[in-house]
Amino acid sequence: MHSPRYLLGIMMMALAVGGALAADTTPHATAPPASAPAASPPDPERPEYRARALPTDSFNPSEQMSEDYPVPFPADI
Repeated sequence: MHSPRYLLGIMMMALAVGGALAADTTPHATAPPASAPAASPPDPERPEYRARALPTDSFNPSEQMSEDYPVPFPADI
């Protein structure tokens, strides 16, 4: 059987964890303040709302390198 001090410590730990969980369940305000202006519709003139064509070219490296190129293992690991 465990000593009373051990059981008291376990009970205090359980109360501390339970209290921390109960304190975190308070509701948070998610509504904007009443003084906030209404959201305007997106401006089509802004760059993030304009459609852009994908590039027709693709990347071509200027040098050919083997996939099995040896890389030295770092010694400071």
